[in-house]
Amino acid sequence: MRKLSIVRQFADFIANEESLNPICKLSKQSFAEEIPIVMRTNEWRNGVCSDSDTHQKQLLANLALRYAHQEILLLTATSKQTTSRGFVSVRLNSGLPEDQRNVVVRMWPSDDVYESISSFMVKDTVENDLKIECWGPFVSDGSFEGEKLASLGISSDDNPICKHTKEGFNAAVKEITYSITGDSNFVVSNYRGKLVRLPRGTYNYEVFALPKDPKSASLNSGLSLRTGTLTWSGRRNNTIR
Repeated sequence: MRKLSIVRQFADFIANEESLNPICKLSKQSFAEEIPIVMRTNEWRNGVCSDSDTHQKQLLANLALRYAHQEILLLTATSKQTTSRGFVSVRLNSGLPEDQRNVVVRMWPSDDVYESISSFMVKDTVENDLKIECWGPFVSDGSFEGEKLASLGISSDDNPICKHTKEGFNAAVKEITYSITGDSNFVVSNYRGKLVRLPRGTYNYEVFALPKDPKSASLNSGLSLRTGTLTWSGRRNNTIR
């Protein structure tokens, strides 16, 4: 949702022919995971967000907007096809302080989740050394983010994969997976459930006691109460005991 919000603001700046300085500042101040991949490339910083030729900046900005829009479409399609909604309930009978019922649940995907998303993104088998070379300012700028764009096929309308390397593609898959597993960390009361949407597969989890003052401590700094694995298969209810 954060990426979508930024892309919509970006589109508004271009449509209204306004200065791109605010969106450049926003991309610089945001966490990497919150902004589209194209806004983390060398060409974005040196081409769009610099004092270079105004006409050239406008051309690059329009291209960057198209790439950012395609990333949002890819995220949406991947989420719809690979995720399921359901409840995660926590039922811990011991370990919690008497005066505290709230816990933090932290879940992270195992390899089978990445493999499932990889299979969705690439329908045909792709050898690790296959390369379909192409050129574009954001994918040929020498940045690792540019390689992600190429591996996702965002930079080419004609080829499903514009330039594939094992390292770049794996990083791109993790980028997509991270973006659609935002429900994997949450606070919930013991004996209550949380409605989440996650890619199907196996997740490791750890449950922490909620710190007494969450504002002054990280959520995973509390007492660790439980660890384990959970299979997310689309079942309506999943319980951590």
